[in-house]
Amino acid sequence: MDQKLLLFLEELDAAARHKVPIVALGGNVMVTLGLRNSTADIDVNASSRDSKLLEQVQRDVLIKYGIPSHVLLDGNFITFVISDYWQRATPYETKSLKNVELRLLNLNDVLLCKLDRAEKRDRQDIEKIMENAQIDVNDLKNRFAMYLQLYRYEDRKQAFIQNWEAFCNKYGIK
Repeated sequence: MDQKLLLFLEELDAAARHKVPIVALGGNVMVTLGLRNSTADIDVNASSRDSKLLEQVQRDVLIKYGIPSHVLLDGNFITFVISDYWQRATPYETKSLKNVELRLLNLNDVLLCKLDRAEKRDRQDIEKIMENAQIDVNDLKNRFAMYLQLYRYEDRKQAFIQNWEAFCNKYGIK
């Protein structure tokens, strides 16, 4: 498991007095699955009902370990909101956590989020996913169509479409 993510989750686990559902995102998923060696920060999505607890843990982890974290709430992924992200995420068991229910964002959703940003590191991650993971192309195309309906910003949507077309051309997706 990604050690930075584990530190964050252990701090959260110690502070929580109830079950806290967390979905790891992006680079944290990549590291946990062995598709990348490291990530600079912690990215998770959680329920807004746990926002105060999560804010405290974010501060504690930054102060104690110098690790920045980003907590997105209720399926909000900045440019779009994915309502079924929790159901599609893969449960990830770790014996050290009692109060944290960890899931990993579905790899197709990770891929599409990386296509949304498409910075250099994101493009490298996309290559790693395509080289090393089994991708359900039909699901990926369906998710892409769904994501298009969710965009909040037209300019970002157009960039996402261009990134998708380049991705499909590169990997022979029709």
